[in-house]
Amino acid sequence: MKSIKKSSFKYLLLAVVSFVIVACHNVNTPKIKVMLEDGEYTTNMNTLVLDKGSDFTFNVVLDINKIIVDTSYDNYSISESLTDTKRFDTLTFHNVNYPMVVSLSINDAVKITYQNDEITKDEYVNKTHERINTNNDYATFDKSGYALVGWKNNNDIISLGSRATVNENLSLEAIYQKETDTSLFEYENIDNTRLKIKKYLGSDSDITIPQLINDYQVIQIDNNAFNNLDIDQIVLPRTLSIVSDNAFNNCHINNLIFYDNLSTVSDASFNDTIIDHIRINACKEPTYIKSYFGTYADKVDRLISIKDKKKIILYSGSSTRFGFDSELIDKTFLDYEVVNIGVFAYTVSYPQVEVISNYVNKEDVLIASPEFDAIEQQINLLPKFDKDFIAMCEANYDILSILDFNKYQNFFSSFKEYQSNRNHLEKCSYIDSPNKYDEDGNQVTSPSYNRYGDYVVYRKNNEELKSFGVKRAFYNKKYFPIEYIDNFNNCFALLNDKKVSLYYDYSPRMDISISDDSDSETINELDIYLKENIKMQFISSTSISLMSPLYFYGTDNHLSTEGVNIRTKRVINELLFVLNV
Repeated sequence: MKSIKKSSFKYLLLAVVSFVIVACHNVNTPKIKVMLEDGEYTTNMNTLVLDKGSDFTFNVVLDINKIIVDTSYDNYSISESLTDTKRFDTLTFHNVNYPMVVSLSINDAVKITYQNDEITKDEYVNKTHERINTNNDYATFDKSGYALVGWKNNNDIISLGSRATVNENLSLEAIYQKETDTSLFEYENIDNTRLKIKKYLGSDSDITIPQLINDYQVIQIDNNAFNNLDIDQIVLPRTLSIVSDNAFNNCHINNLIFYDNLSTVSDASFNDTIIDHIRINACKEPTYIKSYFGTYADKVDRLISIKDKKKIILYSGSSTRFGFDSELIDKTFLDYEVVNIGVFAYTVSYPQVEVISNYVNKEDVLIASPEFDAIEQQINLLPKFDKDFIAMCEANYDILSILDFNKYQNFFSSFKEYQSNRNHLEKCSYIDSPNKYDEDGNQVTSPSYNRYGDYVVYRKNNEELKSFGVKRAFYNKKYFPIEYIDNFNNCFALLNDKKVSLYYDYSPRMDISISDDSDSETINELDIYLKENIKMQFISSTSISLMSPLYFYGTDNHLSTEGVNIRTKRVINELLFVLNV
């Protein structure tokens, strides 16, 4: 017998040891079984037995008009392919450590048809919102020499990523703007792939800046590139990220279209320039869907859906979203629909009131409940923007497009702050819904918001009667100069002009959580002062609104579930009287 070389023996020994280790591992690793619960689908197998900690993958076939919207196991992913009649989903449950039977939540899918002169693309989506976010499929619908600037549905124009109303199926036609001839731009290379626009040399009133010039991406507009121009419409390219200070000087722009790739911009970029209307197309994934900011687009959708009906609008910040039982109001006032539009007190109110003004009629009712820990934003209502209001519009940028921009300040500087903030946040999907999450971003088993816009997660009473100490509120006339009151009245004149009935209800506040210079005398004096000067009918007093700590949860102006019931019944009784019902 020939001898075995030492090196060969060493490798043979290592192979044997490795085999033994793997065999032992397989013996020691427990197997677990995962089953799919029966449902509106077929699958080649509905049971898998694999090692604990494995990924379990099932191939699921559904009719094309059905869609998986959730599963009873949280850590999953879906990849899909479609035919004309079927949806083929590869459904993977990741890192499964216990045996389980998984149920699938399946909804009817909404069909959206996107098209241009050459391409038709059908998409089947889950209707998680009152209205549907449109596609921003630039790759499929890109057209050389043209900018894709939106979708058209009959007479409606929808920005890419923004929302459209769906009845049954929705057909959207791509809208393009022909790029302005490159010879009309003076430009300078930044590096081997990018350039900046130095000067616009033309005089056209309709300008679409190209994405590419000589195969270089246009990423910047330099200072003094556009001066003294009367522009009907200008489209900034999708590649653009920088608009330098003084890029637009002394111009009048009727319509400005840009994309949310733009990151470096400020109000100084449009020095002495008047802009009437702005439209933003989405390129990036949304980031605020899991926060209460993401609820604003849903609340506006609710407002739009009832725009032609008599309605009661509940408006303010978080004390409103935590402060009403709209279903109880709806059941009491059968002739009215109800919407709770409250989101966040510490953001600008003026644009929110203007949004409301677009969807009201003369028989409508609005109840305003300003919060006195945010006097600058809730009483001193000036036409300006901030980053938080733009974040609230992220799920539907077209909310911004209905505003009259020439009277507002601070939009572009706020947009820059908004862009900076969202760069640090988790990327989400427009299909996701904030009603799947509580106020802290944790998933909940039942919707956290109802169709009216109320936050409905149960909130227990504050049995310890403690102050949460998050904010302070000021009930002293010295904090409410008459110019603040004038600004408040001027803002709500937008609704007065529409003959809306305006009622003022003090927002609820914990009676032990007010400023040190607020006492019974100053509170009474403030009540008289506001009732004399605010041009609304008051349906409460400060003494009613300052409630026992028992009825608050989490912070000093968010009511517990029982507190909501008490406050709502009181408001209903007041409305029954003033509306003569």
